[in-house]
Amino acid sequence: MASGLFGISLSGLSAAQANLSTTSQNIANVNTAGYHRETTNQVNSAPQWTSSGVVGSGVEVASVTRAYSSFLENQVTSSQTQLSSYQTYNQYATQLNSLLGDQNSALSSSLSDFNSNLQNVANDPTSTVARQTLISSGNALVGQFQAVSSGLNSIQQGVNQQVQTIASQVTSYAKSIAALNVQITAAQASNSSNANTLMDQRDELVSQLNQLVNVNVVNQSGSGYNVYIGNGQSLVAGSQANSMSTVENPSDPSQLLPAITVGNSQATLTSAQITGGQLGGLLAFTDQMLNPTQAGLGNVANTLVTQINSQSVQGFDLSGTQGTAFFNIGQGPQPIVASTGNTGTGVFTLSLTDSSQVANESGSYTLSFNGTNYSLSDGTTSYSNSTISGLNSSLTSAGLGFNVNMITGAMQSGDSYTITPSALKNVIPGLSVAITNPSQIAAAGPGITSAYNGSTAGVNIVASGALPSSANPPLTLTYNASGTITAVDSASPQNSYGPFTYTSGNPLSFDGVSVTITGAPANNDTFTLSSNPGVSAGNGDNSNVLMMADANNLNTLKTAFNQMVAQNATLTNSATTNQETFQTLTNQATQAQQSFSGVNLDTEAANLIQYQQAYQAAAKSLQVASTLFNSILTAIQ
Repeated sequence: MASGLFGISLSGLSAAQANLSTTSQNIANVNTAGYHRETTNQVNSAPQWTSSGVVGSGVEVASVTRAYSSFLENQVTSSQTQLSSYQTYNQYATQLNSLLGDQNSALSSSLSDFNSNLQNVANDPTSTVARQTLISSGNALVGQFQAVSSGLNSIQQGVNQQVQTIASQVTSYAKSIAALNVQITAAQASNSSNANTLMDQRDELVSQLNQLVNVNVVNQSGSGYNVYIGNGQSLVAGSQANSMSTVENPSDPSQLLPAITVGNSQATLTSAQITGGQLGGLLAFTDQMLNPTQAGLGNVANTLVTQINSQSVQGFDLSGTQGTAFFNIGQGPQPIVASTGNTGTGVFTLSLTDSSQVANESGSYTLSFNGTNYSLSDGTTSYSNSTISGLNSSLTSAGLGFNVNMITGAMQSGDSYTITPSALKNVIPGLSVAITNPSQIAAAGPGITSAYNGSTAGVNIVASGALPSSANPPLTLTYNASGTITAVDSASPQNSYGPFTYTSGNPLSFDGVSVTITGAPANNDTFTLSSNPGVSAGNGDNSNVLMMADANNLNTLKTAFNQMVAQNATLTNSATTNQETFQTLTNQATQAQQSFSGVNLDTEAANLIQYQQAYQAAAKSLQVASTLFNSILTAIQ
C-alpha cells in the first residue's frame, strides 16, 4: 500500500507541476501576438485491482491543449480583412479627394477665365492684347489640367508600389505557412509539446496574411492548412507554396495588377476576385475612384480641346489664313482614331456618361458608316443607331457609359474610327497651347452667311464650314412640302445636293458644309448660303470666336468636373463610414475571441494558488507515505 501511496503522491506532484508550468507559460505569453491560452488536461489513472477491491492509482497528464475556437477565429479574420481593406481604400481616397478639392475651384476658375477671354477677343477681335491674354489663359488652363493629372499619377505610383510590396509579403507568408505545416505535422506525429507553439505561429501568419488579402483556409488532416486566394487559386497546399507577383494591366500599362503563379500558369487577379485585405482595398480604390477620375478628367480636357480645335480650324486669322488647332493634344494612345483609309471629314468627340463604367475597360470599339447607318461594335456585340445625320448629333447605346458626338464634317460610306474610352487619360500629359502668335487666333467666321425668305415664323438657320469653290454665287436650299430639302449652286445648277429628309434641328452635311434648320418651314421656302465677304486680312469679324465661347459648352464641362468631385467625396465618406463600422465589428470579434482564447492574469494568478496548494498537498501526501514506510521499517527491525 505504501508503494501505491508513493505512486499516487508522485503522480499528483507531477500533475500539479504540469499545471504550474502551463499557467506560468500563459502568464509569460500574455502579450505575445497570436498566443492561445493553454490548458493542462488531466485524466484518472487506471485503477489497480487488489484483494480488497479496486484501488486508485493517481492521475496522468493527458495533453496540453490550446483554447481555440474556429468560429471566433473566423469572426476576427473576416472583420479584420474588411477593416484592412477599408483602411487602405480610405487612405488613398482621402488623398484623391483632397487633390480634387484643392483643384476644384482652381480648374473651374481657369475654365471661366478662358471662356471670358474668348469673349474678350470676340468683343475686340483685332486687339493684340486680348488675343495674347487668351493665349495666356489657355496656358494657365492647361497647367491646371496637368497639375491634377500629375497628382493622380503620383497616387497611381503609390498604389503600384504598395501592390508590389504586398505581393512580395504574400509570397513570404505563403512559404512560412507551408514550412510550418511540415513542422506541425511532424510534431503532432511525435506528440511533441512544441506543436501548440507552432500552431499559434501558423495562425498568426494566416491572420497577418488575411490583413493583406482575403484568403480561405481549409485544415487538411495530415498535411496542415491549405490556403486559397481569389476564385480558388491555391496559395498554399500542404508543404507547397505558390508565389504572387505583379503584371501590367492590359487596359493601362501604367497600372500593376497582382497575379498568382501556380505551376506553369499565371492568373491575374482583379477587384472582382480580391475583395478584402489591403490588396482588395487598393484594387477597389483603383477601379472605383482612381481610374474613373483619370478618365473623367481626360474626358473634360478632351471635350474642351476637340470643341475648340474643331471650331478654330473653320475660322480665319488676322492675316485671312485658314485657322489651325488652338491646342496640341497628348501623343499617347488617343480615345478616337480615324482609319487611314477614311475619305470623309467627320470629327468626333467622346463624352462619358458613366466614367466608372468605362474607365476600366481594356477593349476598343469600332465606329463605322455604311452610307446609311452608323454602328458601334466591340468585336462581339454590335450597337446600331442611324440617328447621326450631321453635326452635333450623337451615337448612343444603352449601357455603354459614353456617347460619340459628331461635331464637324461628315463620314463617307466605308469610313471607320476606333474608340477607346480608357485612353482619355492620355490626352492631358501632352496637352499644350499650339498657337503662340496672337494673330493666328482664328476669330473671323468660317466664311458663310445665311438668310431665308418666306413667311414662316420661328425658322432659324445656323451654318458652318467652308463653301465649295464653285459656290459663287451662293448655294440655295429649297424646302419642299414633302419634307425634303435640296441644295443647288445658283451658278452651276448641275451641282446639286440632296434631297435631304428634313427634321427640325437635325444637321444636314454636304461638301464640307453643315446646316441646321429649326422650326417649320413653308413649302418652297429658300435658304441662301453665301461667302462672307468680310473675311480678309485684318478683318474684325468675330463670328468664329463667338462659337468657341459657347457658354453651354463651358457649363457642361464645369458640371462634369464638379460631378466627378462630388462623386469622389461621396465614395470617400462611404469608405470612412465603412472603416468605422468594421473597426467596431473587429473590436467586438477580438474581444469575444480573447475572452475565450486570451490570457486573463487574474484567472492565472488564482490558478497559481490553486496548483501551488495541490503541489503542496501532493508533497504532504508523499511525506506521509514516507513516514508510514519508515514506521514499517522500524517495526520490522
